[in-house]
Amino acid sequence: MLVAAAYIDDALEDLLAAYFVDDEKAVQRLLTYPGPCSMLTARCDLAYCLGLFGKDVYTDIRTIIKIRNEFAHTRAGATFDTKEVAERCNELTRSMRQAGTKMVGVKPRNLFLISAGSIILALVGVRSGLSHRKEGPSFEHIKKPDRNPLGY
Repeated sequence: MLVAAAYIDDALEDLLAAYFVDDEKAVQRLLTYPGPCSMLTARCDLAYCLGLFGKDVYTDIRTIIKIRNEFAHTRAGATFDTKEVAERCNELTRSMRQAGTKMVGVKPRNLFLISAGSIILALVGVRSGLSHRKEGPSFEHIKKPDRNPLGY
């Protein structure tokens, strides 16, 4: 389970690095710990806000993060049969069921693995179609304000 979340984290890092401008040092400062986008939650939020995937993928990644946190931070020891974890695993397959896939009798652990695998494949698919963004304009190409922005 932790490994699946780590694979999603790696796929998001690769996706973002491919999308950003081609400046390895700047990208590494963002994506490598303690950079602001070095954590799975931040990478997920950023990739979604950049429009790299839709709300359904975003919601499933956030649910996987919650499941991972249940396992990592629960003293009593979480399992896939724990009520909270099982309910979250059922949430993961909502979009698949809406598309007509029958998930009758599938155990929560398998629902989690199916969803994690689908997410990883989706992220790799998005990544394959990306290229680096162009750098933004330099000072000489930025439109100057018509008046002093400070109002005098």
